[in-house]
Amino acid sequence: SEALSTATDLRVPCAEAAVPLLFSRHTDLLCLALQLIYEVGTSDQVPALLEFLRRCPHHPSRGNVIITLARLGGPIEVVRRYASSPDPGFRAVEIRALGEFRSKADVDRIAMSLRSEDDQERSAAIYALGRIRSRAHVAPLARILQTDWECRGDAASALRKIEGDEAVAALSAFVLYPGATSWGCEPFREAVLGLSEHLPQNE
Repeated sequence: SEALSTATDLRVPCAEAAVPLLFSRHTDLLCLALQLIYEVGTSDQVPALLEFLRRCPHHPSRGNVIITLARLGGPIEVVRRYASSPDPGFRAVEIRALGEFRSKADVDRIAMSLRSEDDQERSAAIYALGRIRSRAHVAPLARILQTDWECRGDAASALRKIEGDEAVAALSAFVLYPGATSWGCEPFREAVLGLSEHLPQNE
């Protein structure tokens, strides 16, 4: 396990060697192998990830497998298969994976989850829209930034990624709002960093 952790930290390109550990009975080894594949893997590991989902469709680590599959460019249909899950936590995984795919075809489906009562699902939708850089959803993200205590940090980060005049205006409005710093350091930090990236550069 120490070797896997070191390889991940150093980003050693040895993901294929970790593939057999995906099917280990030791959960800690499986998780470390999956983390290594996520960080340094290639499309060569996609078949093994698909095989894992086929063999272990209800495994506790299946969510991380789907996220890794998306990162490595696996088939998006596999991700969409879980869209109707009754479990909001698992829907959150599917939504986050669609963000990893940067699937603009799924932005409307993703945006529906902004109204979820589940914090994890809302957070995933915000992340995905930021990853896709969906400027069409700046307005709802701006509302979340102003009103959603649990997810405003995610909204600030997403708006920072989306960029554009409307996103910058939303970040500015948040920073200038009286008492904004009392809403938590992370949202304020993300908003300030987003604004700083658009300041004129000194010659």
